[in-house]
Amino acid sequence: MSYVIQATEKNRGIGSEYGTKALLYLMNFRTDSNDISYYIIDFFNDLTGSCNQVSKLWDNVR
Repeated sequence: MSYVIQATEKNRGIGSEYGTKALLYLMNFRTDSNDISYYIIDFFNDLTGSCNQVSKLWDNVR
């Protein structure tokens, strides 16, 4: 089975800007940012933070 990807975001410029802001927010501006060990970016450029044990996840929504 093969996959053909035409585009992952309709508005790439806006999506890239929000993705960067979401990453910076998770890394620096939350009070519990030090608890986040891993940053997971999925196929559609969604961002999730994770602790070492992957028992707690942070979404990029404030």
